[in-house]
Amino acid sequence: MLSQVVELIEKKGTFAITSHLRPDGDSLGSSLGLYWLLRALDKDVEVIMRDPVPHTYQKLPGANDVRVTPAADQSYDGVFVIECSDIARPGLLSLEQQFVGQHRSPRDHSAVWQDQLDRLNRLCVRRDDLQPCQSPRACA
Repeated sequence: MLSQVVELIEKKGTFAITSHLRPDGDSLGSSLGLYWLLRALDKDVEVIMRDPVPHTYQKLPGANDVRVTPAADQSYDGVFVIECSDIARPGLLSLEQQFVGQHRSPRDHSAVWQDQLDRLNRLCVRRDDLQPCQSPRACA
């Protein structure tokens, strides 16, 4: 399954990342980490959340780029749902519509996808020599 995620990232260009209502440090850190990785790969990506970034986390790099919205109101090639066991947990209207035609039901795959996305969140390699790097900026 991880190879399918990597293939999707390589072949597509527009992505959204979201997580659960009332984002915390884990959900924001994971979401922003993936955000910077995808940006370093020259992808069009945004983090969308139902609730605003708490004051405690507003100094995280990219926190000001998080778009607060009640709905997944744009079309994306892929949507990463971080730290959620159910597609309804982010609280975004129309989020499930992003998955139509890809799976019978997003709920059937949420646990598997979460495991694979957790692995992907830890993956950061340089594109030129495929060596591990220390930060998303170093991957550019």
